[in-house]
Amino acid sequence: MKKMLIVDDDKHVRTLVRTYAELEDFSCREAEI
Repeated sequence: MKKMLIVDDDKHVRTLVRTYAELEDFSCREAEI
């Protein structure tokens, strides 16, 4: 499984990116600026 770190100050953007990334078999972690 691929891994991705999502960093953005907007929670909605992080959620959107995470949703699509997980559909493509990424394991995601989030960080807020």
